Amino acid sequence: MEFTRRKFDVMGIIQRQGLKSAVVRIIGICIGAVTTIFFIPALLSVEDIGLIDTMRRIITLGLPLLVLGGPQAIRKYFDPLQSTNQSAPLISTYLFAFILTGTIISLAYFMCIDFIYAIFQTKSPQIKEYHGVIYLGLMGFALQNLLIAISSVYRRTAVPDFAQNVLNRGVLFLLLMLAVCNFANIKDVPRIYTLIFFVLPPIATFIYVAGIIKPKIIWPSKKDIKSVLQKTWLYNIIQVPLSLSNSILLTVDTIMLSALAGLQSTGVYSIALFMIALLNISKRSLTQISLPIVSGQFADGKLGDIASTIKEASKLMTFTTGLFLIALVNGIEILFAIMPNGEAFQNARFIVYILGIATLTEHLFGLHQMLIDASSKYLLGLINFISVLILVIALNFLFIPSYGIYGAAISTAIGTILRAGVNMLIIYRNTKLHAFTRQGLMTYTLAILCIAMSYFLQEYVELPHQSLMQCVIIPAFFIIVCGIASLVPRQIREILKPI
Repeated sequence: MEFTRRKFDVMGIIQRQGLKSAVVRIIGICIGAVTTIFFIPALLSVEDIGLIDTMRRIITLGLPLLVLGGPQAIRKYFDPLQSTNQSAPLISTYLFAFILTGTIISLAYFMCIDFIYAIFQTKSPQIKEYHGVIYLGLMGFALQNLLIAISSVYRRTAVPDFAQNVLNRGVLFLLLMLAVCNFANIKDVPRIYTLIFFVLPPIATFIYVAGIIKPKIIWPSKKDIKSVLQKTWLYNIIQVPLSLSNSILLTVDTIMLSALAGLQSTGVYSIALFMIALLNISKRSLTQISLPIVSGQFADGKLGDIASTIKEASKLMTFTTGLFLIALVNGIEILFAIMPNGEAFQNARFIVYILGIATLTEHLFGLHQMLIDASSKYLLGLINFISVLILVIALNFLFIPSYGIYGAAISTAIGTILRAGVNMLIIYRNTKLHAFTRQGLMTYTLAILCIAMSYFLQEYVELPHQSLMQCVIIPAFFIIVCGIASLVPRQIREILKPI
């Protein structure tokens, strides 16, 4: 493989690629919203919706065991290794590792199927019937994560994001629309859904990435592997359990709900999680493009540049997340009213409040997990993750049997806020870097007040066309106050300037 080094305008790249990725993700979310709100409830029972989400979580849970920290290592070490022409062996080594571990994991998976799915036997036994599609989804998802990491170090994230967030949702949208309109008969929506979501994107992304790096199909030499492992082994030893802990933390609520409460509860919970996914658009886009750049800044000791990056990111995430959350909590009753079988998902409303505020708080704290991944403090990050994970699992065992989906939401919210807060303290204590700004704190406070106002109006005040009025008035109030108080982030103002 031949790689060329380029000079990049750091903040320009972050803004351009972050904006492109955010736009692509917004398009994907919009397509997914129509699919999730109109088509899936019309075709599937609440239990089937819970089945789909549980399969997605199992796939996410197995990801770290397949990639072995490869995506994180590629993002962290690619820029520093370019100066010594060792970036090519870095990528080829981890692609080789994926093939090797994929073979081993495949054998272990099919030998231990009964053990793996034993926890679902009482409440959700039908999950085991889908072990084959779960396996294919896991392999595709792992490959996609490696390919996205490769594209991100070349500052090319828009097309992989398109494959990951728009292409799959678009294909699924067309198929389900045909089914709803009685132009097609889809016999097994959960299986089709999983294959489209996790197998189609890596095929498209592989074609694109091959065009970027123009690879020759070669095996990494023993020398290449040894050289890469000498530089990355300690990071990987920490990163694999860190990624696994993160995956467990992201999936444990859904998996434990399926095991302890059944797929009915999981189906309602999954709808709320889909709504919360809106709030993570900006964070995911910024993290994806910023990590390789910030890793290079850490290597060069440019702490001032890092401070500027994370503060701008925090302000942007707090504003966009606050606005999306305010619009969501005020428009959620409208969503339930137009959803087929929407009354079955009414309990998701308070889950959106709980997890939405937790997510907003996490974004106020900034990209501190990314900073830990980019710095040398990933061992402390691992300890934090494992501690929070143990706490969340314990809280789920305590709360889910008594409070069901609300117990899962409370446990996840506590874990989210604690993890973000401790990560922030780790970074600040070791680097004196933090993401807090006066603008970000004021935006956060205003967003919380607007959310409280929304709840008060919904519960205690009757207005004509209640939901529609709130959906317009309160987000407009947030935007106007932010504009008057100069709380709108610079990136948003630049986008709106031509208008």
